[in-house]
Amino acid sequence: MATEQQYVYPDRVQFLSSQRKPNEISLLPYAKVNDAWTLSDDIILDVARQCQKDGTFTRVFCEGEVETPEHFLAVMKQPTNAPVFIYRGTSPVGFAWLNGFAGNIAFGHFCFIVSAWGPDTERAGRMVLDYWMSFESLKVIIGTTPETNGPAANFATRIGFVRLGAIPKMIRNVYSGKDVAAIILYYVRP
Repeated sequence: MATEQQYVYPDRVQFLSSQRKPNEISLLPYAKVNDAWTLSDDIILDVARQCQKDGTFTRVFCEGEVETPEHFLAVMKQPTNAPVFIYRGTSPVGFAWLNGFAGNIAFGHFCFIVSAWGPDTERAGRMVLDYWMSFESLKVIIGTTPETNGPAANFATRIGFVRLGAIPKMIRNVYSGKDVAAIILYYVRP
């Protein structure tokens, strides 16, 4: 079973620092280390609220598994998730997390604040993949996205995922009330 601390490798990821350049991309794993979380609850809640305002929250959590910023905070603290927050300078611009760990595979998820979309998101996505691939036991990351969210699938392929195909009616979108196909993607350790 995954734990918060198990996936924190400080020597393999750039950490946020007040000395960072304004446009520099860095990653900060969200974990409990020495009885303290690496980011405050307020930062996590602010990112979730911005994603709600942008409309990305309901796209990423379209099955209704996370409905509020407070629930998002609780989910990110669960030991079955390994979240990492993405910063540009000193501002959070997105997050990603792994879950569903089984042997050498895990499921990967990404979400960016709309104002951050662009070339930096692809660079940040590749940084997240490099970070995840630093976990010795992890060999394959699986991603699923609703067929109605083509930009997410395209983002994944641009950062190195391979599109395997689609499974009809796999995802129930609670906001539209429709069952939609899931695009299945995978990334294999190079």
